[in-house]
Amino acid sequence: MTGKFYGPQNPKGTMTGKFYGGQTGDRATVANSKSTQQEQTANENLLAKAIHKTLPCVVEISCQFDYLRTSHGSGFIVGDKGLIITCCHVVGESVKDPIVTFEDGRRLVATIELKDEASDVAVLQINDVGDYRFQTLKFGMNRAWYGADVFTIGHPDCLNFSISKGIISYPARKIEDIENFYVSQLDTFIQTNVVVFVGNSGGPLMNIKGDLLGVVGSGHKNGGIVFCYPLDFVLKIITRMIKLNPPEASLLSAFYDHPELRTTWPRRIERLPPSLGF
Repeated sequence: MTGKFYGPQNPKGTMTGKFYGGQTGDRATVANSKSTQQEQTANENLLAKAIHKTLPCVVEISCQFDYLRTSHGSGFIVGDKGLIITCCHVVGESVKDPIVTFEDGRRLVATIELKDEASDVAVLQINDVGDYRFQTLKFGMNRAWYGADVFTIGHPDCLNFSISKGIISYPARKIEDIENFYVSQLDTFIQTNVVVFVGNSGGPLMNIKGDLLGVVGSGHKNGGIVFCYPLDFVLKIITRMIKLNPPEASLLSAFYDHPELRTTWPRRIERLPPSLGF
């Protein structure tokens, strides 16, 4: 061994204390480096798998507002019969049925079933699905937490199916903390630093396990600050909209066929704060 010894000798002449440096330290450094590299590789593989699972569930939404104005945004499949969640401001003024485009190039027509401007949430239904079943996103069972790795897939500035990765900057940002920045009338948001642009609105906020955490709402003009609508709040708003629009309940019955909603929705709704007033 090489290095320096720091410490006294005991009465028997045996040295006691700590040894610094030399081969032992080098081996420890190499072991730690290998462990860090393995952990990083594992996270990268986990992220790649999550993106691979998420891509087929994300759609680009194209709308015609009038003869001159068009709009595009993002959305994602939550019901295997073609139910899509997005932001109301993506589709709110559309005068024609939106066109949804999948990553594999399929272009399908959808109908705006429900929309709520106050919360900025909307639900679409793909038309003429028949017996076909779409792949759906997995709902995140855990809350967002500080520093967790997240990503979104969307269509910034018409660059379709672009992936952006970041972290949770603040898991429960209150509306009173956001001055001069309107996103919706929800009272709590997930704040993240994923890079978004026009066209990302309505896309999914995912963790690296491929679980849905929320819906991308709006980004700050200076970048680095993005507010997303938490999944639990979005689901509760959709439930309220269905109750307020009884004719739509049959059309959206497939929404409740989601296996995670059947097993966890009663408990999830009990955990939500009463401040939404539903």
